[in-house]
Amino acid sequence: MKKRGLLKTYIYIIFLMSSVLSSVNGEPNDTGEIQFQSLAKEQVPEVLNFLSTAIKSNYEKITTWKGEADFLSEQIIDGDEAGNIFRKKTDGKGAVPQSILRLKTANIQFIIDVANDSIYEHIFREDPIRYFNNESGNDLGTKSRLHEAVSIVTPQEFIHCVPRQLKGNTITSYRAIKQTSRQKETIARKGIFDPRLLIYMGNPVWNYLDSWRRRFQESNGEVKVGNYSPIFEEGRSGDNIVYHLLLPARTAEDNYTFLNMYFSSEAGYNMTKLQVLGPDYKVYANMNCEYYVLNGIYIPKRIETQDFNLDNGTVRYKEQYILINQQLNQSLDKNTFTYKNLGLKNGDKFIDKIENREYIYQDANLVFVADVNK
Repeated sequence: MKKRGLLKTYIYIIFLMSSVLSSVNGEPNDTGEIQFQSLAKEQVPEVLNFLSTAIKSNYEKITTWKGEADFLSEQIIDGDEAGNIFRKKTDGKGAVPQSILRLKTANIQFIIDVANDSIYEHIFREDPIRYFNNESGNDLGTKSRLHEAVSIVTPQEFIHCVPRQLKGNTITSYRAIKQTSRQKETIARKGIFDPRLLIYMGNPVWNYLDSWRRRFQESNGEVKVGNYSPIFEEGRSGDNIVYHLLLPARTAEDNYTFLNMYFSSEAGYNMTKLQVLGPDYKVYANMNCEYYVLNGIYIPKRIETQDFNLDNGTVRYKEQYILINQQLNQSLDKNTFTYKNLGLKNGDKFIDKIENREYIYQDANLVFVADVNK
């Protein structure tokens, strides 16, 4: 494992202070100046099938996917948790703030084998986590240090490797743990970055669109969820065609949320915006994605997600990924998704919780040390 150059933290400070506290109250049509027109009933199944086919055919062109993402996250922490963070994670000087702004940056390398449903992630944070008084903007200092981790997820196993010892700000050894993989698909693994975020929503988005197409056809265009009907619209901005879908979902007997979805021809009809809205159309969560074409395939170049405080409409948490150095459909080393790609050094520990054994990494092999308790 070696250091990767990162955008320095201070570059983001002005952007951070001006953006993370801004109010964003979502409306069903949230694409600026584009004017939308409702689709005729006979057009809806055709459009849903067209979008489903376009997204699926684009995705199925990908067999392997490699690249990097420069990552930024911003989070506001309030109340007792802010006090705990102040005492444990910052320099702890002065009065305890009521609200703390936490900033993380990192570089993420990822490798995806689509056919074998496997993913490799190497995350490296050279700059420490930063903490600020959310009211005054004062830097609170930090006890954070360099961080590095490698995760490998396959349908059978999940391997996670992190530093075991640090000397100053230098990693001197690592420890890896292998466990049974509990997710049916690697894309569902919480905490592992996957650029397919807008392609899957628990299931592939094309399956979701196909389900709504069938419901629409079976109801002769009169489909309802409780008292709510879905909205299907088309808008244009120059040569760009945008389809807008507002789809209701019942979360409890009298409680509803809505998926607010936008699909753009400039992105090969992939989804460029996804919002989760409440009954009053306020935004619970928001995801935006910009695409570009590589080898004839549309892939993301920027992904941003946001969670909102429903009381006042402010952003409580934001993540941004700038994707660089991407490669598609390249051959992968046979050891890409094995312990040999963790970056272990001689003497590092490897604990296999599937076999309940402990190993030492030595000369590119695992040397058995002892059985471990289940």
